[in-house]
Amino acid sequence: RLAAVSRSVPHSLTFAELGRQIADGIAGLLDARGAAVYRLDPETWDLARIAVSSGRDASLRADPVLPRGAGIEGVAAATRQPVPTGDLLEDPRVVLSPEERQRVSTSGCAAALALPLLVQGRVVGALAARDRTGRSWSAEDIALARAFADQAAVALENSHLYQTLQSALDDVRSGQQELIETERLRAIASLTDGVTDYVRQVLQMIMGKVQVVLPQLEGTPGHEQLATIKTTVKEAAKVLKRLQSFAEVRTVGAAPPLDFNEVVRAALDATRPCCTIGDGADARHVEVCFDCGALPPVAGEASVLIEAMTGVLMNAIEAQPEGGAITVKTWADAAHVLCTVRDDGAGITPDAQRRALEPFFTTKAGEHKGLGLNVAYGLLRRHGGDLEIAPAPGQGTV
Repeated sequence: RLAAVSRSVPHSLTFAELGRQIADGIAGLLDARGAAVYRLDPETWDLARIAVSSGRDASLRADPVLPRGAGIEGVAAATRQPVPTGDLLEDPRVVLSPEERQRVSTSGCAAALALPLLVQGRVVGALAARDRTGRSWSAEDIALARAFADQAAVALENSHLYQTLQSALDDVRSGQQELIETERLRAIASLTDGVTDYVRQVLQMIMGKVQVVLPQLEGTPGHEQLATIKTTVKEAAKVLKRLQSFAEVRTVGAAPPLDFNEVVRAALDATRPCCTIGDGADARHVEVCFDCGALPPVAGEASVLIEAMTGVLMNAIEAQPEGGAITVKTWADAAHVLCTVRDDGAGITPDAQRRALEPFFTTKAGEHKGLGLNVAYGLLRRHGGDLEIAPAPGQGTV
């Protein structure tokens, strides 16, 4: 039976599942009513519970963390030896909280056998089995449990090391992808800056010629054509100005503190007329809900941040041409003020998510120029901020 349980241990896929198999294994091996597995914190020597068996002793499910030396498990970890007892409540070696004493008394399972989990002489955790009060643990019970604990300790340690390495690898991959994305956007911004500078000079030259010739053609058919060119040049200049907001690398210096919630409210006011699409009985509406959190003041240019927030809101509104809902939420953590804008539109594909911050990229038909999100990104970046786009859970984009 020990061999069968031991063979099943290395095949578990997760740390918690492995812990449960070990707990079930020791409980079955000793014919006990329940068992629990703990991992030792090497700094505090607290024991954190990994898993409990699927047995009948519910008292094992309480106290997920045992302070150093607490419980029979703490005694086993401190002495590095198996600790058998027929009654936890009467054993002077065992320190139990009043709540735990009550739980053990109610369960009727005060007999316990605890063993340290050792890897190369180092304590990595503890294992404990519980049974009815008064059970006597034989030498054979202890020997079997000890052999099983030695194998379980190695399996747990290997699983822990694997998960640690896997987590580190995931962090490296995430950081590498973030660096690639940052460099890609930086290259696009550099190219954009050069192109806009050249095109602006061309537009200025065209506008200068038009303004000189236009008065001379007053009352002729050519006057209307030149006036149309002048209007087109002005529109192109506006696009260039927005594009430069993405490419601009200057950062905001000393700025007065502001309440970002007020920025959001101003952007909501600016976009409210756009939340009604169409006229009359066929009009569609986009309902906006603002979950306003408590925020510390942030340094920033209010008008610039309002423009960025407006761009993000307009993107969410345009994602729902048939009407829908938008949820805006603000909150703060230790280092940042955060805001999410979630729409209930069709969502975003992986390719669109990757390219969403590029100038002129858009998934929307019509007159959309694809400058909303990337301009907002450029404006936020000047404030030391960031903009992320991802599929919302269920439906839509956040």
